[in-house]
Amino acid sequence: MAVVVVVVVVVVVVVVVVVVVVVVVVTAAAVNVIVPVVKVVVVVVVVVVVVVVVVVVVVVAVVVKVVILIVVVVVEVKVVVVVVIDVVAVVVVAVVVVVVVVAAVAVAVEVRCCSRLRASSVTNLNNTLGDSSFAYGLLS
Repeated sequence: MAVVVVVVVVVVVVVVVVVVVVVVVVTAAAVNVIVPVVKVVVVVVVVVVVVVVVVVVVVVAVVVKVVILIVVVVVEVKVVVVVVIDVVAVVVVAVVVVVVVVAAVAVAVEVRCCSRLRASSVTNLNNTLGDSSFAYGLLS
């Protein structure tokens, strides 16, 4: 039973590490078009949120497992409950990661679209001013 618990805990830790790395990479790629200061803030906020949620989920899972291992007497029940807790922890972490990545991508897309609109508006304004001043130059 101890081997099963150790294997499950190692798998959970590996999944959590991989998930955090993926979130950081995807978020950094998603906000690659944003102004550097905003990019740094978004990445830092996403990383902090993910790390906090992951730590809370893992700590709660570990505490609950320890309580179960101490209180429950039947070995088979202990193994099943510990595995279920680990699965729930991994699912919760995965859901949080998906939500955070989707939010980061949405922010990146919105900022990118808005900055493109502003840039095209400024270009149009400059073209209009340029044309009118050229026409004004011809008239004078």
